[in-house]
Amino acid sequence: MSVEYLLVTFPEDRDVLVDGDRVGVTNHTILISANEYVISLNGAGYAPTSQDVVVAGTSIMRPMVVAFTPAAAGSVAADRAAGVGSLPDVARLSQSTPRARGGKRAAPQSG
Repeated sequence: MSVEYLLVTFPEDRDVLVDGDRVGVTNHTILISANEYVISLNGAGYAPTSQDVVVAGTSIMRPMVVAFTPAAAGSVAADRAAGVGSLPDVARLSQSTPRARGGKRAAPQSG
C-alpha cells in the first residue's frame, strides 16, 4: 500500500471527510492510501457536495488537488427578484433624493 498526497482546497478551513471520516483540514496536505474515495467537507455552503476521486501516482510536490467553492446563497433569479446587488437599486435610491428629483440642496443651517 503506497502513501499518496491529497490537497483539498476551500476559501476557509473545513474538516475534510473521506468516505465520511474526518482525515484532515482543507488547504493542508493529507497523507492517504492509494484508493478510490468520496471527498466532501464538513458543514454546508460548498459545491459540489462531494467528489469521487482515485488517488494514485502523487508526490509531496504534486498532490492530488480537489477543489470546492462556496455555494451560492440563492439562485441568481431569486437574488434579482429580491433586488440583491442589482444596479436598479442604486438608481432608485439616487432618484429618491431631492436633488435627483430636480430639487435644490438645502442651505446649511447655522446654529
